[in-house]
Amino acid sequence: MVLRIFLFALLGGSVITTTLPSKLNAALGSDLYKDSLYDESIHLYNESLKLEPNNEYLFNLGNAYLKSGDLENAQKTYSQLLNSSSASEQQKSKAAYNLGNLNYAEQNLGDAIKNYKIALEIKSRGYSSK
Repeated sequence: MVLRIFLFALLGGSVITTTLPSKLNAALGSDLYKDSLYDESIHLYNESLKLEPNNEYLFNLGNAYLKSGDLENAQKTYSQLLNSSSASEQQKSKAAYNLGNLNYAEQNLGDAIKNYKIALEIKSRGYSSK
């Protein structure tokens, strides 16, 4: 963890993201997420997405926004994934489930129920919603 933080700080974030491929940025973003460094993780996931659109990175970005308390961007990110034509049914199910959780946390019960139903419909076709 200390080495990752040191590299991120030493290279100023933007230098890292312009010189490393998207997969390495995303891997470092995941490590920073695991270490509860959500803002740094968000930065790296965004940079990864600029280099390579990827639904896994998009889902992880939504999770990082959620953990950082940025519910608006979490909702936008999960909605983007849910409406993506390139996302798998499983990715859409996870996005709908997380949107339901986010809606529930905001006491928006109508939207929570709607998104949980979407996740369950997808799950009933053989995909996991968690």
